Amino acid sequence: YSDGGLCFETGYAMRPGSKIKIIMEEEQPDEFLPHIQDKGIAEVKWCKKLPGYPAFFYWVGVEFITKVSKGNT
Repeated sequence: YSDGGLCFETGYAMRPGSKIKIIMEEEQPDEFLPHIQDKGIAEVKWCKKLPGYPAFFYWVGVEFITKVSKGNT
């Protein structure tokens, strides 16, 4: 992940333009990006099937829209 978004693997195809809630489960803050919050809203920018995997495995790239402070939903 980075300042502006992240990429993750999932078993679900996601439509670009969809809005999703991101919840980071890592307990320790990232020493390189300490301002990244643990929750936020993101927009799906792209979705690609993972090559060499069985059906229903995808890479999804999202861009953060809002960052929600810790403890809020």
